[in-house]
Amino acid sequence: WNSAIYTSIPINLYSTAIVTNDFLSNSKTWNTTDPSIKKLESEAPGFQRLDSAECIERYINPLGTGLNVVVVTNTPTNEKTKHDNTSLIASFNSPGSGIHWSTAQSWICDAYPEVRTSFCSMQFMNQFSNNWTVGDKKGTYNASVDYCLSAGAQLPDERCGLLFSPIVMGLVCILNLVKCVCIWYTAYRDLGSALVTIGDAISYFLRNPDSSTKGLCLSSKADFGHQQWGRKHGIWNPPKRIFWYQAASLRRWMTTLVPWGIILLIAGFALRSGLHSYRNQNIPVDFRSLFTQELGGVYPYALTSNHLEIKESEVKSFIFSTFFANLFQLLGSFLYLLYNNLLTCLLVAREWSRYAHNRKTLRVSSPRGIQRSSYFLSLPYCYAVPLTMASGLLHWLISQAIFPVQTRGFDQNGNRLSQYDGSRIGYSPMGIILCMLLLGVMFVSLVITGLRQFTAGSESMPLVSTCSAAISAACHAPPGDDHAYLLPVQWGEIPNADNVITDAGHCCFTTAADVRLPVPGRSYE
Repeated sequence: WNSAIYTSIPINLYSTAIVTNDFLSNSKTWNTTDPSIKKLESEAPGFQRLDSAECIERYINPLGTGLNVVVVTNTPTNEKTKHDNTSLIASFNSPGSGIHWSTAQSWICDAYPEVRTSFCSMQFMNQFSNNWTVGDKKGTYNASVDYCLSAGAQLPDERCGLLFSPIVMGLVCILNLVKCVCIWYTAYRDLGSALVTIGDAISYFLRNPDSSTKGLCLSSKADFGHQQWGRKHGIWNPPKRIFWYQAASLRRWMTTLVPWGIILLIAGFALRSGLHSYRNQNIPVDFRSLFTQELGGVYPYALTSNHLEIKESEVKSFIFSTFFANLFQLLGSFLYLLYNNLLTCLLVAREWSRYAHNRKTLRVSSPRGIQRSSYFLSLPYCYAVPLTMASGLLHWLISQAIFPVQTRGFDQNGNRLSQYDGSRIGYSPMGIILCMLLLGVMFVSLVITGLRQFTAGSESMPLVSTCSAAISAACHAPPGDDHAYLLPVQWGEIPNADNVITDAGHCCFTTAADVRLPVPGRSYE
């Protein structure tokens, strides 16, 4: 959707003529068939005169607003010029095409071999502002500039556009319609006994005890992972330390951290490629120089290679640029889902562990009576709000790190030249750096969260995480406690009717007032 309505940058097509020093007195007509150059010949005597430094400053920016220009050199007319004693040495239109606007100013630097393969910038030309030479890459001509005659400049923002793409908006509407249908189907269909939260699972198994897990009240997810279903008596040997990361399986951790690391490597490779391109164009890559660049700003030296552009059709080029840039938004959403999934698993175990110390109602997706409702953002707010903010910030930074650049062509009179429209893909090294920093902070935060510890020792309860069999084993309430799922419950050992501790005890979720923590070294069933 962020590309359905977008801005465009105006590209000004201007004509340039390189002439000899007798341009104003030479009456011989220029030998050219280009109507724009012929018109330039007749209008140039009334243009504004600029010295070399002023001329370079006006035309060095490819996104500049300079109009037609005649560059007057100190070279005299002679019969050896290909224009037969006319004052015209060379002529051309800039830019040559819509997607090559970033090199529209290259004619200013073409006489200098050391900058032909890099970016023609004001920083480079400052040293030649009072001794400027123009030429072409083939060495056909080289001439020292005396002054320029410029038709002037347009106002910087006069032709900027706010555009609308029916194709992208139509696709957005279709996808949002599909999303709405899925939301409606999920919200209004009969979910039956769907186990969405840990409270749903406890409520379900308290109402429907599973006979296959009876007598396994101290079983953890690890026990069922080892297929220990037949052990009906267990000695309570509480672990000395239980880390949060143990709540999720190794596979789940790898499913989250490996893609996270791969995408960090991809971002690092993109940053390396971008900085390598900067160095090749003699653009400073120190942190201060990168920091001073506008985040998400369009710079002619910060564009992807032409190999990533589609040149046959402007519509295809725009669609490709839009989808390529937004591909990284898709990766950001993918990372968020993996992150949320793993964090949810850890917090489910955290909520479970608290039932050993606090009596509270169950948090369920469809509450009844005094049951608590599930969290609005599926996670406790102290985790959900920072994660949502970090995800939003990540998507914004991605949009500032790589983005489509849409340009629209105009002639000298402000008339549209659609053949000079172009779509490119821009990037911002600082945006990529900030994306990597945020991804790194989120990565480290998740690891630190996994290194937190649950209450351990004699005050702990078995770690079940999202293992339904282990949850079921803890939900065999004593007789007469049929409505425990609707009331505040606590997990622990239940004494018998005479409040006497027998040889084999039983632990479960219950509303009993005298529930107590299990005793280490004792057998339970």
